[in-house]
Amino acid sequence: RLGDMEKLEELILDDTRIETIPDSVGKLKSLRLLSLKGCKLLHELPDSISQLSS
Repeated sequence: RLGDMEKLEELILDDTRIETIPDSVGKLKSLRLLSLKGCKLLHELPDSISQLSS
């Protein structure tokens, strides 16, 4: 599960057919890079994304 990867620093999903990002993305406290370039089927991000530090 995505939220269990607490030490994940980079998540690159460029040009994938991903349609949703799970709410558990907000638990990725070490995440410094989230790249979603070219994800044309992704139309919104979960509110939990605001829990990530910049």
